[in-house]
Amino acid sequence: MLTASGNINQPYEVIGVITVSVVKPENAGCNKAGLPVDAAYQEAIEAIKRSAASKGASAVIHIGFEHRVSSSSTGCNQAATSNFELYCWGTAVRLQ
Repeated sequence: MLTASGNINQPYEVIGVITVSVVKPENAGCNKAGLPVDAAYQEAIEAIKRSAASKGASAVIHIGFEHRVSSSSTGCNQAATSNFELYCWGTAVRLQ
């Protein structure tokens, strides 16, 4: 499956806009190892490819991302924990 953050130099038919969201918690435990940012982006790309394929697309173009970090006071001794939230969108197309 072809993915691109911009346009492509091939004729295509637009199927529609697709979106996915991924929430990854901070690595668990009291010994914090940080937010799994890379894992969230990898998961989002794989999810958007699956979503596009299920609609008959052969590519996703104009892929974009938006993220935020949320936190709450749960876990080890009510310590603050964080989630990395990633929203991904793109245009599903069928190459001609």
